[in-house]
Amino acid sequence: MFERILTAVDDSPSSAVTLSFVAALAHERGASVHVLNVNEILSGQRGHALLTDTEAARLVEAAVRELRAGGIEASGSVVCANSFRLPRAIADVATDRKADVIVLGSRRRPRPFGRLSGRGLRERVIAVSPLPVMVAPAPLESGPARGAKSVRPWAEERRPQTDAARGESPARG
Repeated sequence: MFERILTAVDDSPSSAVTLSFVAALAHERGASVHVLNVNEILSGQRGHALLTDTEAARLVEAAVRELRAGGIEASGSVVCANSFRLPRAIADVATDRKADVIVLGSRRRPRPFGRLSGRGLRERVIAVSPLPVMVAPAPLESGPARGAKSVRPWAEERRPQTDAARGESPARG
């Protein structure tokens, strides 16, 4: 079903999880993978991008090397785009590479204003691409160590226990 996979990576922790997910999918399906980094041009920064050209190339090269070490046919590229053009850049490269599916990572960052803040990258790629878009799971975040104080003091409030929770049988009347 999926013979050619395009995955977009950046320098976030979710990219490592996404790459692992893509490697497992490609290995299972016998698919090739194209690794893409869309180096975001920062608005108002006179053409400066989020990463240098060298950093972006190294990021893609490392991902391609990791996939090839796992026996997966892999290639990679870097393109530049501003935040408004980023989803279209991903969809265009996927179409040019004749990909069957696009795999994106998930950061699961809360939006400060909820739905008012607009759609995220995944939703915007889905809107502009004719291809299916898969979302790799977000990296797990470890909670506080055992015995550590909670960062949510309201979670430690004592709630009245029911008879059953105290081990008592309910009174019958």
